[in-house]
Amino acid sequence: MKPIELVKLIRKSKPQLLGQMPDERAAKIILAALVEIRKEVESTSAGMLRVGGLGRFNVRVPKPKEGQDEKPEKRIVFRPAKPKQKVSNSPAGS
Repeated sequence: MKPIELVKLIRKSKPQLLGQMPDERAAKIILAALVEIRKEVESTSAGMLRVGGLGRFNVRVPKPKEGQDEKPEKRIVFRPAKPKQKVSNSPAGS
């Protein structure tokens, strides 16, 4: 999905959020945010990286096998955040 496609989705679901900002500028901001997330994931040597509203990235580096010269590649698993449940303000039993 391209950043401009994300802008169109945002404009559709939350029209007031971007206001009068041009689509190209909003797309550049989204792209910059995604690049920063990618940098953080790449720089994480092992463990978990949480990204609010998106989910978490679990980063594992397997131990090298005996006699293996090369460093094993990182394994990155993304787990999306669960959608927040809407809380009803109506009294129970109504």
